Amino acid sequence: MAKTETRKKINPLYRRLFLLVFGIISLYVFLLIYPHISDLIVVGIIALVLTYVFRPGVEALERLGVSRTVAISGFFVFGAGLIVILFQYLVPVVIHELGLMTTKLNEVDFTDLYRKGVDWIFVKIPVIGNFIDLDPDRAGEFIEKTKTAIVSFLQKSITLAAGAVNFIALTTVVPFLTFFILKDGPEFSKKVLEKIPNRFFEMTMSLSHRIDLQLGAYIRSILVESLIIFLISWPAFALLGMKFALVLGMLNGLLNMIPFIGPIIAAVPIAI
Repeated sequence: MAKTETRKKINPLYRRLFLLVFGIISLYVFLLIYPHISDLIVVGIIALVLTYVFRPGVEALERLGVSRTVAISGFFVFGAGLIVILFQYLVPVVIHELGLMTTKLNEVDFTDLYRKGVDWIFVKIPVIGNFIDLDPDRAGEFIEKTKTAIVSFLQKSITLAAGAVNFIALTTVVPFLTFFILKDGPEFSKKVLEKIPNRFFEMTMSLSHRIDLQLGAYIRSILVESLIIFLISWPAFALLGMKFALVLGMLNGLLNMIPFIGPIIAAVPIAI
């Protein structure tokens, strides 16, 4: 009896230590194999996002009596048509505006802008200027370092984006995986839950259901919010006579996905 009580007291500690060690080993293994599976991870994330976007509509059509396969196929046809329209009309305009914006940015005197910004901070908020040690005389050095950092970041970003997932994966694997998750995802989840021991079944089912609902709601809300901001910003900038209204509107919407600092970063090119 005493041995049983001792085991019951020790088990939680052993379990935590095991989970900790298992988590560290899993993270180490993941970091080792990540370069080899980065394509799969990117494809999986895109397919998961598309699944959460399309699923409410698929389930709504299914409740109306439309078969799940037909509903999913309908959304795929709609998505394909939307992509064709975007590439036909929107993408050429974006590419043209980006080219003009790059030329315009090369004409901007960032050194003068930096000096004016530093002077304004020292006049309006001198405490901050002294705290972060701003010096108008070091404008050239600061701008050069900033330009180097931005160019390096953009080059790395383009390389990573180009190497992360290729065009074939986007056009074949992503639609296939999304279709599979939408069609058989609920059935697959049921099969997995059936393997859970009875004492953990209710808790696991409730937790997975809540995570699924909240994650789906979060992804859809972020995408809808960014789309609304883009649809408001684009015509607003155009009405104000601003150049590159489309690109600035898209940038405003995309950066809005980054909490807190996203809108601040989006304001910089607009102010310039």
